[in-house]
Amino acid sequence: MGWLLFAGLLFGGELALWAAALSHTTVANATLMSNMTPIFAALFGWFVLKERLKPSIYWGGAAALLGALTLSVARAQAGAGPASTPEEGWLGDLLGFSSAIGYAGYLLIVRTLGNRVSTGAVMFWATLSAAAVAFALSLAFGEALFPSTLRGWAVLIVLGVVVQAAAQGLIAYGVQRLPIVVSTILLWMQPLSAAVISWFLFGEHLGALAFVGASLILFGVFVVQRARA
Repeated sequence: MGWLLFAGLLFGGELALWAAALSHTTVANATLMSNMTPIFAALFGWFVLKERLKPSIYWGGAAALLGALTLSVARAQAGAGPASTPEEGWLGDLLGFSSAIGYAGYLLIVRTLGNRVSTGAVMFWATLSAAAVAFALSLAFGEALFPSTLRGWAVLIVLGVVVQAAAQGLIAYGVQRLPIVVSTILLWMQPLSAAVISWFLFGEHLGALAFVGASLILFGVFVVQRARA
């Protein structure tokens, strides 16, 4: 249980660092830094878990990484995110970079536990610990603890059920059963999914650069999956 609680601390810290990064740097930089998670996870898998995979998997991962970075830049250029100043931009970049390390550490612990702990137990204890981190940080920085509108409650419930319980639960289930390099490469489908959902729900424009990035992600994932077949 101790490792699960520590995993939750890393997960809660990752969320807090990511949110803080958005206040101190550009959306593009924060997104680029957070997309470094699979790289750290691959290094952890190589040195800690001694995972050795086919070279084609790493080539596929490189293509997916390039696609994720390209797509992130394209979406940031199309949006109107906050711009950083030279005086504090480095801080936001550092926070985003740290969030990637924190999430990689969380995934490494989940992968190390493997099938010894059920996915339900992983989610329960890790979420409990992450919630404690979020609660403490909210109190420390004077943030509102509860939504003030029905819409806010609806968003909170959807985030809890769909994003945390369902999506993170599926990620934990997959990470427990796949080499950490493979599972984290597949996580690069997240920026692609976000772009598609934003286009469908909010009419966010996707230019040629975004389609190039999306194509690279799909190609990289295809290479990885084919190498595992």
